[in-house]
Amino acid sequence: MTSADDLARAVGLSDGSLAGLGGLQAEHLQALTTLAQTAIDREDALVQESLEAALAALPRPLRGRARALLLEES
Repeated sequence: MTSADDLARAVGLSDGSLAGLGGLQAEHLQALTTLAQTAIDREDALVQESLEAALAALPRPLRGRARALLLEES
């Protein structure tokens, strides 16, 4: 069962920060959590795609270093 804290964690907030949504039905919270996670995943994919396209525009000798700088995991 999805809770308001699950939704908060899905969007990068701390537990309790969306406590006001605790009154929603579980299926509505699940739907919101699913929508939020889908949007985050899509945004991540678009950013990755954009970075790859930008790297392709660089001269080949610079691509490795630029890739390391731009795509390093945080």
